Amino acid sequence: MQDATQEKFGRTLSLEDSEAKWIWPARFRDLVNQYVDFRHDFSLDQVDPQTELLVSADSNYAVWINGIFVDCGQYHDYPNRKTYDRLAFAEHLRVGSNTLMVTAYYQGADSFQYLQGDPGVIFLLRGGGRTVASGTNTRYRQTPGYRQGPVSRVTRQLGFTFEYDARDEGADWSDVESDDVVGSVRARGLTPRPLEKLLMKPRQQTVVCAQGLLRRENRADQDQQSAAWIMQRDLLSTRFPQELFRSPVPPLVLPSEGGIEFAADVFCGEDGAYLVIDLGREEAGLLEIDVETDAGTSIDIAHGEHLDDLRVRATVGRRNFANRYVCRHGRQVFTHFFSRLAGRYLQLHVLGVKTKFRLHYAGLRPTEYPLEIRGDFGCADTLTGMIYRTGLRTLHLCMHEHYEDCPWREQALYAFDARNQALCGYYGFGEYRFPAASFGLLADSLKEDGYLEMCAPAKIDITIPMFSLAWVLAVDDYWLYSAEQSFVFRMLPFVQRMLGTHIARMEQGLLPCPLGERYWQFYEWAPGLDGSNKLVSSGIRRFDAPLNLMFCLALDAGARLSRVCGDQSGATEFQAVADRLRRRIGEAFWDGAEGAYLTYLGDEAPRHFSEFVQSLALLAGVPGTADAGGLRQRLSLSDNGFVVTTLSHCHYKFEALMMEQQVYGQEVFRRIGCDWGHMLLRGATSFWETIRGGDDFNCAGSLCHGWSAVPVYFYSAYLLGVRPLEAGFRRFTVDPVVGVTQAASGIVPTPYGEIRIEWVHRDGLIECRNIQIPDQTELVLGGKHVVWKI
Repeated sequence: MQDATQEKFGRTLSLEDSEAKWIWPARFRDLVNQYVDFRHDFSLDQVDPQTELLVSADSNYAVWINGIFVDCGQYHDYPNRKTYDRLAFAEHLRVGSNTLMVTAYYQGADSFQYLQGDPGVIFLLRGGGRTVASGTNTRYRQTPGYRQGPVSRVTRQLGFTFEYDARDEGADWSDVESDDVVGSVRARGLTPRPLEKLLMKPRQQTVVCAQGLLRRENRADQDQQSAAWIMQRDLLSTRFPQELFRSPVPPLVLPSEGGIEFAADVFCGEDGAYLVIDLGREEAGLLEIDVETDAGTSIDIAHGEHLDDLRVRATVGRRNFANRYVCRHGRQVFTHFFSRLAGRYLQLHVLGVKTKFRLHYAGLRPTEYPLEIRGDFGCADTLTGMIYRTGLRTLHLCMHEHYEDCPWREQALYAFDARNQALCGYYGFGEYRFPAASFGLLADSLKEDGYLEMCAPAKIDITIPMFSLAWVLAVDDYWLYSAEQSFVFRMLPFVQRMLGTHIARMEQGLLPCPLGERYWQFYEWAPGLDGSNKLVSSGIRRFDAPLNLMFCLALDAGARLSRVCGDQSGATEFQAVADRLRRRIGEAFWDGAEGAYLTYLGDEAPRHFSEFVQSLALLAGVPGTADAGGLRQRLSLSDNGFVVTTLSHCHYKFEALMMEQQVYGQEVFRRIGCDWGHMLLRGATSFWETIRGGDDFNCAGSLCHGWSAVPVYFYSAYLLGVRPLEAGFRRFTVDPVVGVTQAASGIVPTPYGEIRIEWVHRDGLIECRNIQIPDQTELVLGGKHVVWKI
């Protein structure tokens, strides 16, 4: 079918070399936060079932055909390497007249997931004997309703908030002129989106969980403030439902065809009412409301992750988690298609009602990367099962166009976070396109100094040196789990450039900290490791153990990747440098009096010892001549005297302890049960950025953070016990930790198929049974504690 389609449409099915042109009105070209509608009216003699629309935009788009929404969402790409989407289109076409409308949004200002490019949209529809292509035959108008130009940003990391006035019918349509055809050369560089499109799911049930009256203070500077700032200062007075809603009070569950209607006397005077909507769990998706009211009714809508303040935090510092919608008369449905929101709660502040306000729905339409949960883990302990499932949920919430640190506050791709997420995803999803796309985006941000941009695609004034080195480890992991050699070949030049640049910078056998405002010496959200003091003075020389240890691990990984690609000389060089560095770290950072490794050496270096550094040293094999066993034993203690690792970095501590898994495995899983169980007992439906939850970072802590899904990996790799020994699980071991649970079962997806296993613990031994392994794979028996029963 694919070949027949290509033959029918020919090369013009691609945007490359087609008649489609990049277009954008010249009068809006230098403005930020612009929404523009583009329209084509056309007729069809027949509807071709294979008709597709190819579309790309900077920054985002939404598409309608004959007034019916079709799809939205531009992939997060680079301005000079744009991607396009293929949208199935025939379902909504009809014989006779049709109208295609593409609304394009231009952010126009850098953020942590968007690198500013030239505004533009390009599209091509072919089928049924007609071609519709963007160009001078296209008509346009400024999108009615949206406030254009600079408005408040959600956060420094994200783009702009939005304000929409549904009473605005908009200007007349104008013709695109030759001056509006821009950047047509970019069409030759367009490539298909590397991932599946996101799926927008149906409305999910939500519940009104709080309601009351509000009073808005009339401040002189109110017109200059964001909707979020105003909402945070509204005075709230709670009411029982029967005091607020028209009698009899319906079930406060949405969506509701009958709706929830306020009583007639609620909006007397200038005050308003508020509602708090519970989505039931953390969600990430598109804001949608369905209301019936008067023209001019104003609804400010905040989104957040908790109600610790008995209201949604609309503002946290300079962050603005609220948007505004002004209603037209009658029933109306509004969906904001151009940015995702996330959280568990919405708060609506309703003002200006003259006669009626009836709410039929308010929520986030879940927008998800299409995934199948192919992995599984089960055991007798209920809490363990809850932690595993919540970890998978956390991972999925942080996967959209690429891995995200959190869907609420940043939606940004960080290399260190992404490594944690990918390791868990290999076991949970067995999907390899998504991590490849994310790591590829990061690779394309590599700078001349050998460091990646802090996030990608983005342009940010700082970067985190250690995170760049973690990316090399992530590429090495990808090879181990996927066995996808073509990706390694594509990444190896980036790996070699990065490592080669740092080798050339070494001094005294170590990698010095880079100096300057660009470099944030961040290692972990823990005392003394958060990089709060930047190294900007040219006279300072400092050597950091975390940076050097990660560099050592990256060199080891670079050697392995070079061997995979047949570059033996490169592998030999990287391995030799790694071995010398390993010895030098041991000499320089070991503190005999403390019996541990220092964090810092050099000018203005504090005396500091952390679990993270000891863990990296053990993983890198640095304590070969020191007391590795004693260091690991101390690391396992709750009161070991080291600065404690946080949720994200405990991956490295747990891996270091699992080097003697039958000695320290029980402690690892006890710690997981304690910390991740704590979050569940506090009502978490996804795992937090840090154990302090929303109170951290001056009340801006995220309650959904992908890097905290690490139990998924440890349950599968060490409690179920399935780990690859060769790429793609071509050879693998089953070697479970004993003494944690009496029985376990699970599924581990691999490129060759599923590994299925069940085991029970009896008489001090593990008895494995019902093992199913894919063809082309080989099982290597685990340790002496494992008894195999056929």
